[in-house]
Amino acid sequence: METSETKKRAADKYQISSGEYTTAAGSPYTAAATSLIAGQVPLSILMLTPQKSPTAIVQLVHGMCEHKERYLPFMERLIDEGYACIIHDHRGHGASVLSDEDYGYMYEAKGQTLVEDAHQITIYAKRKWPGVPLILFGHSMGSLVVRVYLKSYDYEPAAVILSGPPCQNKGVHGGLSIVKALTRLHGGRVHSKLIDDLSVGIYSKAFPGEGAAAWICTDKEVVKKYDGSPLCNFKFTLNSYACLMELLAATYSSRGWKLTNPSLPILFAAGAGDPCAGTAEDFKHTVMYLWKLGYYHVQWKRYQNMRHEILNEPDSDLVMRDFLRFISKSLAMKNVPNQNRD
Repeated sequence: METSETKKRAADKYQISSGEYTTAAGSPYTAAATSLIAGQVPLSILMLTPQKSPTAIVQLVHGMCEHKERYLPFMERLIDEGYACIIHDHRGHGASVLSDEDYGYMYEAKGQTLVEDAHQITIYAKRKWPGVPLILFGHSMGSLVVRVYLKSYDYEPAAVILSGPPCQNKGVHGGLSIVKALTRLHGGRVHSKLIDDLSVGIYSKAFPGEGAAAWICTDKEVVKKYDGSPLCNFKFTLNSYACLMELLAATYSSRGWKLTNPSLPILFAAGAGDPCAGTAEDFKHTVMYLWKLGYYHVQWKRYQNMRHEILNEPDSDLVMRDFLRFISKSLAMKNVPNQNRD
């Protein structure tokens, strides 16, 4: 088991320092690290700015049990295209913790709290780069955050990319009831093997004998690094599982959608071997859910021989090219949302 001191050293190791850098393709950029206070916890933020004025901002929202620096390879590809990037560590992740013992704990937040955190980052980004269109990207749990975000704030992004989107789980309300009951008995900071097994634990069963994290990627080196990182191999507390389940329930609930931007371009992308995104039929349901709500520029792609983290697969370059093409086409559409947001 990793000690808190090891986690602190790992956080320092993985964080990129503010300064001047160059991508693998030779594009210069500036990295800036800062934080934004959200209630009692500072959200750690990383911003990358290309040398020339950015033509778009890409805001990234990462998944559960990972951290923002894992997206640096993709962010540098975005820099090569002239886009600025901004990403934050969710509360209880990466550098967004008050103490080393808080990994996996969201400070008694609600699912909606993570949505408001993401929206505050949007506001921050638009103030830093005024007048520049913003693309919203969410992976896994981050895709839940982004989809619930759209209920109230779909006028903010110029386009949306949803990677590894969890499919609907009809047992989520029952699971949430169990989590709440356990929380009343033990408190929100407690870890529960039962809830671990009933949630992300079921994904590893799709790949018996390959290890608990094999479901994230076909690349064994990626899985090995994930398993070996104290910033990824921690467990969620009951409070965090409640947040996750609340987000999942809200994502597939018709309540609360203001739908001010029905022409918003949206791209769903998942690996065909991703147990989180589910079967082809599950993925189709996930995509069609937003289309049936009224968003009519919805696209999707399912990648063969890939699992959950399609940006970390051996053929991730194909995924990145598809994402860049989608962003370029979306920006060319000059989508203008309905300004009446009452």
